[in-house]
Amino acid sequence: MVFGSNWWSDGANDKNTVTYSPESIYRYTVLQAATNTVGGGVQWASGPLYSEKGGFQNGVSETLEIVNAYLNPVSWTVKNTRPSKAYPTADMATVGGIDCFVATESPDGAYTYLHVLNPDADAVSGRTLTLPPAENGKIFSGAKLAIDGTPLALESNGAGYSLTLPEGITFNGVDTVITLY
Repeated sequence: MVFGSNWWSDGANDKNTVTYSPESIYRYTVLQAATNTVGGGVQWASGPLYSEKGGFQNGVSETLEIVNAYLNPVSWTVKNTRPSKAYPTADMATVGGIDCFVATESPDGAYTYLHVLNPDADAVSGRTLTLPPAENGKIFSGAKLAIDGTPLALESNGAGYSLTLPEGITFNGVDTVITLY
């Protein structure tokens, strides 16, 4: 996927050559981790222009630094994971087409990582996320924010789960990552 103005470095210029926002690139990376069942995922790459041109095209390095800032605090929920069996993402899903979240899981299946990419979905009411039962029958006993381990209220009911963020914490517009165990 090309995120610059071309698939090659075509010369330094004064305008930003990046065609996607850091948030879009990050969210697409998460989606790929949640859907790629054949191994791998997305790998973003860029290279500097010819050395006499003075480095990367305008905006490329800065954009990838912001993507990295989003990814680093929750990298284990994206890297070396597999698509969730509890909450699989539909084949051919797009970031704009998902209802609320995508999910990955640890290689051993012990942890499911929910990436809430659309906090305005019907499944979210204020600080509460409503989850259906896990498709693979897994039973969850707890939940926490992946970024800092803050415990979340997780209630099981006949229709699935109700997950509530603590007072003062809200779902953010880029990705709220929740660990279920």
